[in-house]
Amino acid sequence: MIVDTEAAFITEAVRQTFVAAGATWPPEAGPVPLDSIIGAFNLAHDEVSGLTRAVAAAYLARWNIERPELLRDGTTPLAGFLFANADGGYILVRRDDQLPRRRFSAAHELGHYRLHFRPASFDVPEAACILMDDGLETIRDHDGDNSDQQQMSLAEMERQANRFAAELLMPENLCRSLWEHYAKRFGPTARFIVHHLASDLLVSREAARWRLRQLGLIPPE
Repeated sequence: MIVDTEAAFITEAVRQTFVAAGATWPPEAGPVPLDSIIGAFNLAHDEVSGLTRAVAAAYLARWNIERPELLRDGTTPLAGFLFANADGGYILVRRDDQLPRRRFSAAHELGHYRLHFRPASFDVPEAACILMDDGLETIRDHDGDNSDQQQMSLAEMERQANRFAAELLMPENLCRSLWEHYAKRFGPTARFIVHHLASDLLVSREAARWRLRQLGLIPPE
């Protein structure tokens, strides 16, 4: 049997995130209280119209954080943005997006923070910081050109942040219990169950379908 070590690592990171935030793990009902979980890590969570790197730079400048590198290619639309250091930080999401997408973007950025900046196994130097931004793309397992080691590294981080967001917003126990509940009510018709699970957990149908496929509850395309 092949063991997905990354999945186990991310599930444990999500569990630790819930516990550190004082939230019940595994959660017994949805939707997951994302705002309170993010706030537990001293991260401000804000929605910004027309989010780009330049807009994020202007937002940070209001708090005397100067990041001139954000002005390069500053007009590319972003779904989410993260800046954090040892004292806390900011998660920004594109206000123009629908609520499920905004929640996933915020959870994705929290994933970068928890997985790539502040894992529980070590302390972060006081001067260290992380700055990440994510374009308007769809949820997927992989991205990038495998021939380029730097892009592979970024692709791995993006994949892990996506998997963290999926596990955080759609915990396996909730997905399985909701699947069982709605399968008894409607029969194992994927489109009905995807619709209701997405509504219950405040995620997009695309994300709900992706998660149920990942868990083997609905067949792959």
